[in-house]
Amino acid sequence: MHPPPGTLFDVFVSFTRKGHPELARRIHTALEDAGLRVFIDDEVGYGDPISETLVDRLENSRLLIVVYSERYLERDACQWELMRVYLAGMAEGAPSRRILVVNPEIGDDHIAPPELSDARYLAAGAEFDMDGLVRAVKRRVRELPGPIGKVRVNDPPRWLPPRIPGTADFVGRYRDMWRLHTQLCADLPLTHATTEGPAAMVSGLPGIGKTSLAYAYAWRFGAAYPAGVYVTSLRGADPATARFRQAEHIRQLARSAGIPVAGVDHEELRILLAEHLDGRPGPCLLIVDDVPGGLEPEALDELVVPARRMRTIFTSRDAGAGARAGTVQLTGLAETEGARLLAGFRPLDDPEDRAAARRISVRLGGHPLALRMVAAALRNRQGLRSYAEYAADLETDLKSGLDEERLLSVIGGLLGLLGEHELLVIELAHILGAQPVPAWLVDAVLGAVGSGTPDTGSVLDRLDELAAAHREGSWWHVHPLVGQAAHQAGRVAALAPSLAFAAARGLLGLAPGPEPGCARLAETLAGSPILTDTDEAYRLYGLAAGHHKELGDVVETARVRSLITTSPFSSAADIAAAALACNASGEYGRAEEFARRALAMDAEFAALWGLAAALDGLGRYGEADASWQRLDREKPPPTFTPDRLAAFRVGRAEAHLARGEQGDAAALLEGVRRDHDITKADDATAHQINAATVELARLRLQTSSEKDARALAKTVIEFYRARAAETHAMCQEAKLVWAEATVALELFEVRPDTSKWGEAEWTLRDLYESFRSSAGPESTLTLKAAVQHALVLVRLGRQSESRAVLEEVVPLLEARFGQAHPLWLRTQYILGLAHLQLSEFAAARDVLERTWNGQRTTLGPRHYETLRTQLELGIVLKFFDQRRMRDLVTDVRRSLPKDIGRRNDLYGRALAAERLLFPMPVWTARALWRAGELADRLLGLLKRPRT
Repeated sequence: MHPPPGTLFDVFVSFTRKGHPELARRIHTALEDAGLRVFIDDEVGYGDPISETLVDRLENSRLLIVVYSERYLERDACQWELMRVYLAGMAEGAPSRRILVVNPEIGDDHIAPPELSDARYLAAGAEFDMDGLVRAVKRRVRELPGPIGKVRVNDPPRWLPPRIPGTADFVGRYRDMWRLHTQLCADLPLTHATTEGPAAMVSGLPGIGKTSLAYAYAWRFGAAYPAGVYVTSLRGADPATARFRQAEHIRQLARSAGIPVAGVDHEELRILLAEHLDGRPGPCLLIVDDVPGGLEPEALDELVVPARRMRTIFTSRDAGAGARAGTVQLTGLAETEGARLLAGFRPLDDPEDRAAARRISVRLGGHPLALRMVAAALRNRQGLRSYAEYAADLETDLKSGLDEERLLSVIGGLLGLLGEHELLVIELAHILGAQPVPAWLVDAVLGAVGSGTPDTGSVLDRLDELAAAHREGSWWHVHPLVGQAAHQAGRVAALAPSLAFAAARGLLGLAPGPEPGCARLAETLAGSPILTDTDEAYRLYGLAAGHHKELGDVVETARVRSLITTSPFSSAADIAAAALACNASGEYGRAEEFARRALAMDAEFAALWGLAAALDGLGRYGEADASWQRLDREKPPPTFTPDRLAAFRVGRAEAHLARGEQGDAAALLEGVRRDHDITKADDATAHQINAATVELARLRLQTSSEKDARALAKTVIEFYRARAAETHAMCQEAKLVWAEATVALELFEVRPDTSKWGEAEWTLRDLYESFRSSAGPESTLTLKAAVQHALVLVRLGRQSESRAVLEEVVPLLEARFGQAHPLWLRTQYILGLAHLQLSEFAAARDVLERTWNGQRTTLGPRHYETLRTQLELGIVLKFFDQRRMRDLVTDVRRSLPKDIGRRNDLYGRALAAERLLFPMPVWTARALWRAGELADRLLGLLKRPRT
């Protein structure tokens, strides 16, 4: 008679019938003879479900004894028992506290997880010490306070974004699951020493089951993550866009968690989400799926949420990306696991079926996608084709084993079961680079290309049934291997041109513009060899360029605009647009080439504008002046829309500002802001109003109106934050200005706010890393952000860090622009400041002298930056040449342009130097400077000058 439910046991013996059952029964007998109450799970057969009785017995036992044979890892019930008790131990603070392992094998490589090493009681054949085991069990039972079921194990966690937890059709992989858990808990006690964690990179071939393993782990071990499971996907992203795609997902997760996201930038949002998660009990888990190959290992840091108890799983085909995380490399399923996957679609009726299923699994290398497609193909052919018959055919086809080519051949053969319309969908996905395809586009293409009147829903159902595609919302994803196999087999390749043109017509019919996924499809399709030099490709690139421009992605806009110029349909206007786009992305050399090419075709106003701006960007102001003067004499064409006219006025103001002509620049910028109401303007015009505001903030910064500069820049930042568009180029420009203005103290600011200095520094660091990732380390955008970062660092007194930035940037700038470029000269000014702050007077003098001479030639003697350098040079000459010091400092005070005026930092510091430095003995000045007092006195002892 069986004990009633709720009966308490001291020990639960777990084993598999195919792994030393006689030893398990001997242990059961010996423990009962010693007076212990023992349950042995002798009732569950291989593959049988876990009964309520078994659950009751496990929860009412104190200790789990595992007879860990080589087959133990293959049995679902055994692994469920082990995981259940392991998680109970975790809840008590010691995962192996309630587990005692008996190893009947020689060696212990089969035991997972390795954390059970401190719970292992080794056994080997006849030498097994049963008496020692009994003593160990009695001692352990006495230490345990109650049964396993009394331990409070967390409820299953919430998954965000909401979805059905876990994954379908997942079998086995317990060793991989334990390896993954060990890596994620590497920073916890009772694990092997490691310098990694808590993150893991699951990598392997396409279709090998990386995503499925991550989801299955999150389901099985969910109780270990009470603070939630969070899922993001970078499918379709490349190394340049991965960070921004993840930023979008993080924003969605924060919104789902109830965190206000309006007006919060990405870096701050990551911190807010981390703080929210830190306030919840226990660890949480983040799954970042489909990390693109080629991503720099350091870039993984940008994809995580910095919560203290966050564990992160990355999945990627590229194992190299896991250098910053422990790698779990997946191979195929074991033969028994592969056979179970097949059995999930169609039962294995007899020993012959089971043997054949194992042979199929071995021949296919345990590849889950291939096995799933085989299973789907055989599901409804019971009585028509046996597992053994298919295994025999497979063994004939794969005599020399399985490689990628043969795998594709197998999948291609299975696709013969599909009809014309299903194959058309697969070929369409192949043409579109295996990206997810919206259902409406599938319907439109089938209606245009397929024979008859296809039922798109039924077609997609059939693809789903045969595991050839799966749905993600209203979009459908065909696995790349499936598309490659179908194309290689030539199933419907002849219809590829018709499919491409039909898809192009569908995408070009979008109005007013495509969503991000469709824009990526448009660009992929435009680059297809099928559409080379066609009007469709030309218009698709235009669609993608417009989308990138609307997003404020100047790098991608320039890249696609450049592609448009290679089309036979491109015009002078297209080439001029490419010149302007390249100017916006800092590619001034290419912009000059495009502009001159456009001018040779047609004297286009925009082409001349593009040339003038390009020459300015290259620091060739003298050459640019002729183009600007010509533009001043001409009127913009009547075809210029309000936003384009505003953009030109902002561009002209930038040219004035580069030459130190602040009055002319201010008039144009204030005119743009006065003529347009941003609350009523369309998006394109609003971006130009913001551009005018950013340049006006930069002008205010030059004239020592730092508070105004900060306020103006902040309005632009808030505009884009409210629209969750912080990656927009205009928002990034505003952040550059805001950061510099934040650490620049206004001369007459009585109580300067220093609370934002740290934020200013990391904002610039973040912008630098962002540009470096999206535009490349040698991009002008990246170099500009780096120089700005170095300037802020030196103003914060962090000279060594500033120098480190400059050491990396200066050679790149010199190679790209030469030593006469304003940006290169600015790096030398920053280096001179660092020397001056460190009392390295001779080095400061030499660097500032060279910089001043270069700026006088390039920018002119009355430019703001030239005068700024002249003043610093004059100050350091106090220690070398007092007469020349007087000449330089006095010249700054007397000769400041009327556009800047007297109420500014330059004038104030020059006046302070005259009053304080001129009469001071050199030895006193040197002592005060090295004591850190003189620089403060240059401003702190200054009386407010008359205006």
